[in-house]
Amino acid sequence: MSASTPLKIVQAIEQGLEALISPGQVFEIRIPHTRKGTVSGYFDDISVAANAAAEWDGQAPGLYCTINSINPVLRARSYNHLRVYAKTATTDGDIVRRIRLYIDVDPVRPTGISANNEEHEAALTRAWQIIEYLSSLGWPPPLFVDSGNGAQLIYAIDLPNDQESLELVSGVLEALSSKFDDDEVEVDTTVANASRIAKIAGSLACKGNSMADRPHRRSRIISKPPTLQVVSREQLQKLVAQYAPKGLSKEQSEGQNSNGSGDSRPEVVPPQTSSSAKIPNGKRQPYLRTHAGKLLNNGIGAEALELELLRINREKFAEPKPEAEIRRQAQDLHRRYQVSPSLVLMGRSFSPLLNCESCEQFTCLTFMHAHNNTCGRAIFPLTS
Repeated sequence: MSASTPLKIVQAIEQGLEALISPGQVFEIRIPHTRKGTVSGYFDDISVAANAAAEWDGQAPGLYCTINSINPVLRARSYNHLRVYAKTATTDGDIVRRIRLYIDVDPVRPTGISANNEEHEAALTRAWQIIEYLSSLGWPPPLFVDSGNGAQLIYAIDLPNDQESLELVSGVLEALSSKFDDDEVEVDTTVANASRIAKIAGSLACKGNSMADRPHRRSRIISKPPTLQVVSREQLQKLVAQYAPKGLSKEQSEGQNSNGSGDSRPEVVPPQTSSSAKIPNGKRQPYLRTHAGKLLNNGIGAEALELELLRINREKFAEPKPEAEIRRQAQDLHRRYQVSPSLVLMGRSFSPLLNCESCEQFTCLTFMHAHNNTCGRAIFPLTS
């Protein structure tokens, strides 16, 4: 901690981490969009992490950390300290087990700005309603965090990091969104990926400029149980079953489908949408790029992005593209975002990706000269 960092801020951030992170758990602190790029480090000491993170409090839109168990070997990237201009971050494949369910409740407003007081209060009220509803289903109490603009609900779970778990968590978020979304508050359904990061309670939320009617606020813990009790797989499945897609019975969603296979993954039944409301062929590509850019900017992982683009392709397009093509596009957009987030966010396409044999980083022709000046080695086309 530097002499300029107030002790109370360090203590607040430490308390936020202690409420979320299990003792001895390896986790990543990540601070995107700073004046020195993405700042990242891997920690197994909460006190050290809190001191390091506090140095950046108020100097970026937010301070974040991973919530699920990650491969401890990643500590070798930056062990118990933060590194600026970080080129790598935790991916979905780095998660060894899902131990947290993250429910993000946000007020509807333009991106990049803080919520006003009415929007902020509406999100907190909706979060309380979600807690009460889940409690009525037998769920244990969560960690309830005021994120500064909305609310975060963190429940303990115990699931492997596999495709079935991804679909189950996505189903839970979709179910809550179906029940609680309106024109004022939404449950974010894009946060199901295993490598999800969440705002650290105790840190300052700094989206946009701090205005009198839309101020920056410090995130805080509203309530937390002595111990986070695990929500069982059966409880998660029961919630998903109550909001099964139209045309699919609850029994099918719970794994009792008509062919008797016992597959617990619900069959996807596209909503009945008139063809006039669907996106025509000429607008499919820009729609996918723009939507993917928004999701990537929210921290979605490669696997979750692929699932979401497949859903859009199936439900939104008058003539869906081949699934293999959508999967390739999702992988390509995820790679391109690592090279230049701004171009992806603008929905623009750019030249083929290239791979540097020296530093193993991706770039493209647009940024080739800047890369070569930094790395000093030639780049070669990406072959896969």
